[in-house]
Amino acid sequence: YVVEHFSSEEELMRKSNYPGYDVHKRSHQEFVLSFTTLKQQIQNEGTSLSNVIKTNKMLADWLRNHIMATDKLLGQYLKDKQ
Repeated sequence: YVVEHFSSEEELMRKSNYPGYDVHKRSHQEFVLSFTTLKQQIQNEGTSLSNVIKTNKMLADWLRNHIMATDKLLGQYLKDKQ
């Protein structure tokens, strides 16, 4: 789902000529890489307290730093273009 969502969001940014596209896309790529690494770690080690904490931290950081900040900037840009 995340990959589909990011692809749709990136297409919207390209079509609207969003000036922050490169940085925003890089953020998506870094999240996918971090998530993939964590997923592999959980598959190798199992669900440990450490992995649960890492997952919670990664998702909380994403919510706080990306959705509440980066995505808000995109939303404001799109709103202003209307």
